[in-house]
Parts: sequence; structure tokens; C-alpha cells
Amino acid sequence: GFLALDWILLVAFRLAKTCWTVSIVDHDHDGIADAVDNCPTAPMKLRNSRLTGKAYYYAFLAGAKKILENQKELNRINVFPVPDADTGSNLASTVRAIIERVRPHPSYKVTSAAIASAALEGARGNSGVIFAQFLYGLGAESRDSNEVSLPHFRQSVRNAVRYMYEAIADPVEGTMIT
Repeated sequence: GFLALDWILLVAFRLAKTCWTVSIVDHDHDGIADAVDNCPTAPMKLRNSRLTGKAYYYAFLAGAKKILENQKELNRINVFPVPDADTGSNLASTVRAIIERVRPHPSYKVTSAAIASAALEGARGNSGVIFAQFLYGLGAESRDSNEVSLPHFRQSVRNAVRYMYEAIADPVEGTMIT
């Protein structure tokens, strides 16, 4: 589990350094807003290896973009504990709700609180609720910080996993939480 988290953090910070902006468009005319990246030419800088609200927001958008791009694959591999094939759809719906509601703020604590709140309000299905609890935990672990160091953020990610487990009455290894 934690090796995967380490890899996700590495990807998120590399993407944050290249800066992703997202506009909301109903690209495929299905009545659902899609995220479309509009990356400016100037890279996003992490000031003194510290994560600001804006850097966190853009790293989140980069991850959200990957969820949206791989929604069908996430549905396909969703076979345990029930092969209902909706994990990708529910995660995509949840991240769309976050994208629609949140705008970047310079403060990490403001941005993380806004992302967590939007996730909790817009969560869909079990996977959306579990993901929302993770994002809530991530914000709660650094709620008093306008900027966080990368080691602090990494530890916050690890600690936020506990919030997912606590949100589930009977957590089972092999599900989304692992």
C-alpha cells in the first residue's frame, strides 16, 4: 500500500511542477462536465520544496485528469468485493464535483479544506465516499498550514489512509482502500 502512495506522491509533485489548469467543458455532449487541461507555458514552481494551495490544487487536477481518462479501465478492473463495475464512474463523478466547486487558493489549508468539502458534498457511490474521506483526512492532517513541506505532505497522505479505513464498517483488503 505505502509504496503505491509514494509513487502517487512522486507523480503528483512532478505534475505540480509542470502546472495543470483545467476548464470544465461538456466535451462529448453527454450532459456531464468533462475536465480539459489547458497547461500554460510557465511551469509551477514549488517554493523551497513547500506545497502551496495552488500547487496542491494543480497536482490534484493532474490526478483527476488521470481518473477521468481511465474511468472505463477502473470500471473494468472493479471486481471485488462485487463486480458492479462502477468504481471508475463513481470516482469520475466525485472528481468532477470537486473540479466544478473548487478554485485554487494560495493557502494550502484553504485549498485542502475546499477540496475535502467539495468531495464530501459531491461523493458518489462507495468509492467516492471513501476517496472523500481520504481527502478529508489529508486536509485534517495539515489544517493549520498555509504551506506544507514535502515530507509533511507525504506523512499527511500516509495518515489520511486511516480516515478511509475508519469510514468503512468492515474494511476488506483488496478493495479500493488498498
